[in-house]
Amino acid sequence: MRKEALALTASTASIRFSTAILQAVTPLFLALTGFKLANVALFTVILWASIAVGSIAAALIREPNYVGFVGLVLLGIGLLLLYVSPSAAMLAIPLSGIGSGIASSILAPLLHKMSSVERPFEGVASYSLALSIGLVTAMAFTSILSLRGVTMSFLGAAVVSVSIAVFLIAYRVELPRVRVELPSVDDVAEMFKVRLFAKAFASNFAYSLILPLVLSYWPLYSSKVVCLPVTTSFALLSLLFLISGTIRGLSMGLRNVERSQKLAVTTLMISVILLATRSGLLSVIGLLLFSVPHALVYPTTLYQAMKSSQSEVKANYVFSLSSGAAEVLSPILAGLVITGWGLEALYVVAVPLALASMIASYA
Repeated sequence: MRKEALALTASTASIRFSTAILQAVTPLFLALTGFKLANVALFTVILWASIAVGSIAAALIREPNYVGFVGLVLLGIGLLLLYVSPSAAMLAIPLSGIGSGIASSILAPLLHKMSSVERPFEGVASYSLALSIGLVTAMAFTSILSLRGVTMSFLGAAVVSVSIAVFLIAYRVELPRVRVELPSVDDVAEMFKVRLFAKAFASNFAYSLILPLVLSYWPLYSSKVVCLPVTTSFALLSLLFLISGTIRGLSMGLRNVERSQKLAVTTLMISVILLATRSGLLSVIGLLLFSVPHALVYPTTLYQAMKSSQSEVKANYVFSLSSGAAEVLSPILAGLVITGWGLEALYVVAVPLALASMIASYA
């Protein structure tokens, strides 16, 4: 793999490390510092919405290196503010979320363009593998530091973000001149006329509605409902992402993308059913089974979406709306469920969502 691709892969892992800590630790951190569950849900909505806003804002920055630099600096500042004081959450959460969205916006299409003809899935697989590495290290890091307080993870993530921002400027890598292009209404309409793109979009949208319920709410759910220690909760997330990363690593030479996608959404259905039981053992099994869809749903559907379009960048942008929109709607849905029926009912709503993802994949 070229040094440019290696630099992008390392940057992706680092950005995901900091973003994962932001997404997974913030709800639990706010709850532990006295915020009501309704307010925790509100801040979680703001966080995921800010990431989507950041992805849109990235379209205003032409230079790929500057996209990463600006996003990482904002992400680092926001994380540092959270470390300093929970009262800074109203500023810190949207600031760090926007930074994360900006920094992450063009990594997938850049890596996809660097794939070889012989291994066309390599770029997307490298991107997905880097995400898993970032997730595994983030949750392991948080699990260890939670013994001294979860705020320490914010400080560590801030240091990583700023360090990578400096690296992107100091280590001058010639990246392809790929800009986040805003597709026209006609572009979007043409994409959805392609059956493969429409299926990929719908399947990933349903899956992405479930992802924040696991990533942002598992630590809180497991400590309040399943009664697991905080350290154990984050250790299990780290194990989930380790398994997911292993699967993604093995998928580098994947040939039958459609079959892998169907396996992933079937496992997703089993996973959320087990999570919804509220049983300690079954919930843990369900969480670990989530590693399969986490490893395969996004990269396989992303690959299908970009393959179905003549413009990978525009296809990536439109496809990213399936994740972005879902990841904004999901915390809102979670907030309504928690307020109306309690935290115990959180994963019950994921069952019909998993079914929808299955239907889209098998259609």
